Amino acid sequence: MGIEYLYLVVLALMGGGCTFFRKKYTQVTSGSSLTGSLFYIMAVGFISLFSYWGMAGGTIHTDSRTMIYAIASSFVYVAVNVISLFSYQKVNLVLLAIFNKSMTIINWLMGIVVFGETPTVNNVISVVILLIAVFMPLLDLKDNKKNLKTTYLIGATLLVLNTINSLLSKTYLMHPSVDASHMSSMLFFTNGLMIFPPIFIMLFRYKKDPVAIKGEISKIRWSAIACIVLACCFGNPGQLLSSMLMKIIPLVQFSILTSALNSIVLLLVSKFLFKEKLGKSTIIAFIMSTIAIIINAL
Repeated sequence: MGIEYLYLVVLALMGGGCTFFRKKYTQVTSGSSLTGSLFYIMAVGFISLFSYWGMAGGTIHTDSRTMIYAIASSFVYVAVNVISLFSYQKVNLVLLAIFNKSMTIINWLMGIVVFGETPTVNNVISVVILLIAVFMPLLDLKDNKKNLKTTYLIGATLLVLNTINSLLSKTYLMHPSVDASHMSSMLFFTNGLMIFPPIFIMLFRYKKDPVAIKGEISKIRWSAIACIVLACCFGNPGQLLSSMLMKIIPLVQFSILTSALNSIVLLLVSKFLFKEKLGKSTIIAFIMSTIAIIINAL
């Protein structure tokens, strides 16, 4: 793999930057409220229209394949964004990384069963290590049953949604004619369509209680908008890079490497930028993720 490893590291750093600013958004405004989440999705949708139009070279493909996948992906994107913003207030970043690792197992199996990929011995060993690492940090929550239940519920929901998203992306990318321009076009329409559900929900809620909605919107400051813009600066090119790497790297390899690298970056962001408390089991999981990367690379 060579240069692809460097791209995967860059991808993990982009993901860490995007997550940092998304979490900061929930801290500077009512991001954990429904209004805050809907505003975030609408703003991301509008910004992404321009960024993906630029990444497509100003040429947007409107073929039926692109449109079908864009429509399906837009519903998944809306759900993932709402739940992710909510989870930043309820679960620390390291615990979210745990469920990113659990998605690795699903994607790894998907690569074998659905796409006919063949794993190596080192690849299988890495999956086993990551599978154990998934549950290690949960030991730090064994005395907090309420938080543990919330963590499982949020994690399981994100697991299902992200698995659907991976399946849609990989299936779309398998078509020989799909290149970076087509993928940018698909993401252009996905984000464009993603704007409409929040608008309809906001209008419905505004009609029922305009005073309350105006009050919630007034809490959204310029600092929050800056967080959204910066999140897109990291997230949008990262999404395109992730898609193109998924096209050239087998899913059995891609899922392990991205999950482990993302977990490491999120742990560093959690510890050093948000000062979140990390238990011994979480540190052990961090070490195991690093070992999994090394073994998979051998």
